[in-house]
Amino acid sequence: MQNMPVFPIVVFFEEDSSKVEFADSDEAGVTLEWFDSEDPEERSIVTDAQGRRVVLKVEKLIVQVCALADPI
Repeated sequence: MQNMPVFPIVVFFEEDSSKVEFADSDEAGVTLEWFDSEDPEERSIVTDAQGRRVVLKVEKLIVQVCALADPI
């Protein structure tokens, strides 16, 4: 379990300096709809409650990936 993100997860959008916090992966899926934190065009940083980088990918409202970027 130590390589799993700890909620809440925060997405920081560099474009407008806004932040969105998600209490769970379902909330992230519904809110983001289509999102890939590894896509440079997103210009975002995703972190968990412990400040660790998270890879988050959502397609058609379904979270495909929610994992630590550098698992231990």
